Amino acid sequence: MDSREFHGDRRFHRPASVDLRQPRHTLTTRERSATPPATLGHSTHNNKPPKMKRLDKWIGNLLSERG
Repeated sequence: MDSREFHGDRRFHRPASVDLRQPRHTLTTRERSATPPATLGHSTHNNKPPKMKRLDKWIGNLLSERG
């Protein structure tokens, strides 16, 4: 009963259908930077993707070297 409804819902929320309306890069970036609402404003630093963490460290090093 419920599973059938869920199945119908799933069809509408498919990424493929969204792709046609939105440029693909916005989708991927949104997925990448998506943080759970519960942790928003708390430890956002830990929720960053590895690349961002590395960038932060790099920027921090640059700033500390200049200062």
